[in-house]
Amino acid sequence: MKNYLAMPPEDLSEMVLIFACRRMDEFDRMPSGRSAYTPAELMVASRIRMFPGLTVTDLAKYFGRTKGAISQLVKKLRDKGLCEGQTDSADRKKILLKLTPLGEQLCRSRGEHVREIMQENMNELIAIVGEDALNGYFAVIDTINRFDAEGNRR
Repeated sequence: MKNYLAMPPEDLSEMVLIFACRRMDEFDRMPSGRSAYTPAELMVASRIRMFPGLTVTDLAKYFGRTKGAISQLVKKLRDKGLCEGQTDSADRKKILLKLTPLGEQLCRSRGEHVREIMQENMNELIAIVGEDALNGYFAVIDTINRFDAEGNRR
């Protein structure tokens, strides 16, 4: 079995958030506490940061959402100054997304925060359930995410 506990905390965090988001009816209405950004917006921005040049279609496939739902999220990110689009020179119908400097800064600071929280949570969870059980939990989530990404979810 893959050792999920050896993965970087931000990768585990993203995996768990994707799992939760794919099961939510209101993808872009997740509570975000005092943040000006919803968790869904932050996840989309993080994905754009990791893979500049993604399209709305790419994001929709990755998150298991409709293009319309992702378009709304991308519009919110644009309105907040976090991302921008550029027409693909090879295919003028495609809009390639990238983060603005503000979006880059937000994702960087969020990544540091997530890393700290995940490390604290991991240590607490390992103390409570043990490494094997926690690793098994992440294996199940990873398997379900891959199953969903392959279009098997009904």
